Amino acid sequence: MLLRRGYEEVVEMEAFEDADEENQQRSLGATRGAARPGSAAATIAPTTVRPLSPISKSQSRVGTSLLVVLFAIWNIIIFFIGVAVSPSLSLSANHPLNWRSGGTHAATSNDIALDHILLFGDSITAYSARTLGYSGLLRNEYNHKMDTIVRGFLGLNTREALSFVAPVLRSTSPSSPHAKTALMLIMLGSNDATQPTVPAAHIPIPEYKDNLKKIVTSVQKLSPGTRVVLVTPPFMSVEMMMHRTKAGLKQYRDECLKAAKEIRADGTPWSVANFTVMDSWDALLGGDGLGDKEYDLVSVRDLFEDGLHLSAKGNSVLGKALIAKIRDVWEDLRAERISNRLPAAKWMQQETQSVNTK
Repeated sequence: MLLRRGYEEVVEMEAFEDADEENQQRSLGATRGAARPGSAAATIAPTTVRPLSPISKSQSRVGTSLLVVLFAIWNIIIFFIGVAVSPSLSLSANHPLNWRSGGTHAATSNDIALDHILLFGDSITAYSARTLGYSGLLRNEYNHKMDTIVRGFLGLNTREALSFVAPVLRSTSPSSPHAKTALMLIMLGSNDATQPTVPAAHIPIPEYKDNLKKIVTSVQKLSPGTRVVLVTPPFMSVEMMMHRTKAGLKQYRDECLKAAKEIRADGTPWSVANFTVMDSWDALLGGDGLGDKEYDLVSVRDLFEDGLHLSAKGNSVLGKALIAKIRDVWEDLRAERISNRLPAAKWMQQETQSVNTK
């Protein structure tokens, strides 16, 4: 920009010199034409007003161009010196405005790249994105630390989910190389558990368990740094609803737990360190082992909005249980262990600095 401005100034100065020379020549011609023999004008020597010689003009232009270029170079040097010494752009680790060490300063796009929590499942997962859904609790828990992304598909069963895993992971993967999908929650089975009279949705139990294992394996291969929580499909608050039965859902819940047990039994470093399972039945019924006991339909009615999908209360119970499970299994994923990656606005930085210096 500075060089271009200098070039424009040179062109402008040359145009001015050319115009000045023309004016001088016109003035000289007019003077000679108006002079009469013996008049005062006729006695003026022709050399009194003369244009610059071509050599002088060239030397003048070269000198002007050189000055402009030197001026531009000087400005560039001053700019980079300012960047190097500016305290707002170069902060020591202990500087009070360095937000990574507890203070705040203007961050780059890489600084504010957040890891992702991905929720993958059917309509129960999709509805968790509502105001009082369990994904909202996760979003609030990890606010400014990790982004919570919901990918719930209405009517999804595990057979179709197999073809969804790769596209979902690719489309939700952070664009910044400084972030990753840190955690993935998978909850499937409520549609698989529909009765065989609905063959498009129903998935036989052996295939259901096999599909769950394949889905988890796909996540391991496509995103090996991602931790996975496999969540059992919840129960219902009615005996039968939309071609599902209370007893049928219990079978699929049990198969989900068996699939998780077989995944852990592989003994691979990934399955030991990056995989766990959470029983939604235990969580919704209020404690470990309660999922194996018979429950009263009336007593759990307020956990559901329609007998199958969770109500605000059901979402709250499940969300709190998920957070507790994550905290228990992976200490480094506890919210208080993750640094706040979103800095405050500049005016708030100044207020904070002012308070800290008092």
